[in-house]
Amino acid sequence: MNIENLIIQSGFAGLAVLLIYALIWIGKAFITAMKESQNTIVSITDRSNGVVRDNTEVIKQLREATNEQKLISSKLHEELLRRPCLLPKDH
Repeated sequence: MNIENLIIQSGFAGLAVLLIYALIWIGKAFITAMKESQNTIVSITDRSNGVVRDNTEVIKQLREATNEQKLISSKLHEELLRRPCLLPKDH
């Protein structure tokens, strides 16, 4: 074996080691990015759940207020129907 073949083989071996190291580094960076992304998604989901919970509570309060207004309107309607008309008949 001559020296040139040895240098070429050593170069390829060194390049292979560098490529393996690069793949490991990229893999670790990818895993780190995925964990950060997952944490961000969990945070956004938690905040969204809080908004949904708050909106649901407001909707319940509005429903109760609307039901009260409907009851008051119904009572007023019944009361107005019981009262006689005060307008003259020729009007």
